[in-house]
Amino acid sequence: MKACPLLITVCCVMLSAPIPAQNSVYPPGGQVGTSFEVKIPGVGASQWVWFDTDLLSGEVKVESDDDGAYGLLKLKVDPSLKPGFYRFRLIQPNSILRPLPFLIHTEPPIMEADDPHHMPSQAQLVGYPSVVNGRISEPGQLDYYAVKVPAGEELLFELITSSGLIPPPQGARLLNEPEIALYEPTESWFDPYEPRRIEPDRDASAVYYWPPRLPSMAVPTFLPRLTHRFDTEGWYLIEVGERQGLGSKDHGYMLRIARVEDATTSGTIQWTPHEFVHPEPHDWQERAFANRIEPDWLRKLWSRTAERPKKDENAEGQPAATDGPGAYLATFETDLGSVTETEPNDEPSQAADVGIPMIIAGAIDRPDDKDHFKINVKAGQPLAFEIRALDMQPPHFSPRLGVFNAAGEELFSNIYTKVAGDGDDWIKSIEAKTIYTFDEAGEYIVQLRDLTSRRGGPRCAYQLLVRPQIPHVGETVFTVFGGRDARFKDDLVNIHNGGRHKMVIVTELEEGFNEEIILEVENLPPGVRVLPLVAETKDVSFTGQVYEFRGTSHKERYRPPRRAESVMFMADQDAPNTFTLPHMSRLVARPLLKNSPGGPIICQEIPVKVVIP
Repeated sequence: MKACPLLITVCCVMLSAPIPAQNSVYPPGGQVGTSFEVKIPGVGASQWVWFDTDLLSGEVKVESDDDGAYGLLKLKVDPSLKPGFYRFRLIQPNSILRPLPFLIHTEPPIMEADDPHHMPSQAQLVGYPSVVNGRISEPGQLDYYAVKVPAGEELLFELITSSGLIPPPQGARLLNEPEIALYEPTESWFDPYEPRRIEPDRDASAVYYWPPRLPSMAVPTFLPRLTHRFDTEGWYLIEVGERQGLGSKDHGYMLRIARVEDATTSGTIQWTPHEFVHPEPHDWQERAFANRIEPDWLRKLWSRTAERPKKDENAEGQPAATDGPGAYLATFETDLGSVTETEPNDEPSQAADVGIPMIIAGAIDRPDDKDHFKINVKAGQPLAFEIRALDMQPPHFSPRLGVFNAAGEELFSNIYTKVAGDGDDWIKSIEAKTIYTFDEAGEYIVQLRDLTSRRGGPRCAYQLLVRPQIPHVGETVFTVFGGRDARFKDDLVNIHNGGRHKMVIVTELEEGFNEEIILEVENLPPGVRVLPLVAETKDVSFTGQVYEFRGTSHKERYRPPRRAESVMFMADQDAPNTFTLPHMSRLVARPLLKNSPGGPIICQEIPVKVVIP
C-alpha cells in the first residue's frame, strides 16, 4: 500500500445552500472486489474523495431529492483489499469534511426492500451467506427478514453498525443499541400476533466503547452476535430493532448471515472486528482493556520520556538484578518476558512467584475462579498494574484486581469511585490501569477475578502486567469540548486566507511525569503558522465526567493529571489555497529535562486545509 492517500478529481455541482454536517453513508458497506454506490446526506458540493488506502477508488457527484442535497459516491473495491472498516473524507473547495466509516465484507450484499417489512407477516425473504443493508428509519421501527434453513444447519447472525468508530456529530443520537432476535413460524406461516422466540445456542454479543481507551467513561455500542443450530427444516424469522426506540435515515445497519463452519478459522468464529483496518498511526491507547500488551511495551513507554534507562540499571538507577522474583530486567533494550497462569491457584497459599516486570497470561476459566500471584516489593517502590481483557471486555468480562498484604488485608483494587451522573451520584468503574506506591517491603498477593461470580470460561482471557512506574507523556491530542466538559479528539483544520483557528491541546502526565513539554506543529501548509496563546492550565475531566472534581477516592491511582493549552493557527493573507490535497500536519511533543529536550513524540496527524473565504 502506498504511503500517501488516494485523491480522485471529478466534476461537482455548486449549491448556494449552507452545507450541513454529514452524519452517515448508505449503504454502510459493500463487498470486496465489486463496485457500488454510496449515498452521503448533507453534502452540498464536493470535488474529491480521500481514502485511507489506494485499493479503494471512486468519484463523487452531488445530487438532490426531497430531503435535500446529497453526495453520490461511486466506489470501486480492489479484489485484494482486506475486509474490514475503512474511512474516507470528502474534500470541498471551501473545506475538508469529517471522516466517515464504511465496511468492506466478503458476503454478497442484499438491499433492504422498499416495500414495508415491519411486521412478521411482511418479512423480506433473504438468503445466505449475505449481508443485508438496512435502516431503522423511524423511531420504534422493527424490520423482519425470513430465511429458509435446512435441518441441522448452524448459522451466525451479526448486526453491524459504524457507531463508535469516529466521534459523532454534536447532538447526534446514533444507533448504539441495535438488537436482533430469532423466531420460528407458527403453523399458519408467520403469525403476526404470536411469533415464537428462539433462544440462540450461543450469544457472543459484545460491547464496544468510544473512546476505546476509556470504557468506564465512554458511550457503549452494543454488537449483537448470535449462533444457532436449526434442528428442523423451514423458514425462520429475524427481527432487527433498536433498544432505545431511535430511528432516522442516518441509522443504517448491516445484518450478516453466514454458516458457522464457513466463518470459523482454527476453531474460532471470525466476527467482524469493530475497528479500522488502518488505525491512526500515532493513536496512544494506554488505558484500553482490548489493547494487547506486546513484549516491547516498556520500550514504548521509555520512548515517551526525556530520560532513558542506562544499560544494566533498573528504573531506580541501581544495578539490575538478573534473576529471582522482583528482578528488574526492563531496560530500554529489553523485551518483556511472559508466563502462563497455571492451576490450581484459587487460594493465596497456591500463588506462584512472578517477577517484576512480567506479562502474566491467564483466564478466569469458570465462574467464581480466582487467580493468585505472589510479588516481592521493596519499601517505597512505585508499581503500575495493567490489565487487558483480550476476547471479552466489560461488562461481559470485568477483570477485578486486588492486592493484599501478608495479613490478608486488601490494600487497593482497580475499582475507581467518583462523583458522576448529574453531580450528586457516586459511581464505581473497573479500570485497566492502576498505580500504587508500597510503603513497606515484603511479599504481596495479587488476585485477579471477574467482578461477579457468574462469569468464567475460555473467552475470559486476560493479560496482567506488574511493572515499575515510568514517568512519561501520555495521550496528547487536539481536543474539542462538548457539553458537560465532554472532550473528543479534534481531527481537522479548515482555515481561510488571513484567518485564524483556535485549538486546544490536552496532554496527560502519566506515572508522576512533571517535566516541561515542548509542543510543536510540523508540516504546516505554506503561509500557515501556529502560535501559543496565554492559557490557564487546568485539570481536564474525562469524557462526560465534569463532576469528578466534586469527589473521588484515590484519584491519583486511576487518573493522570492533564494540561490544557491553547494554540492559534494563523494563515497569511496571501497563503496559497490548498485546493486539492490538504497537508497532514503533525502534533509533536518533546519532554524537557535539565534544559535538554527528549526525542520527538509524534502524537497526532491532522489534515489542514487553506481555503478562499
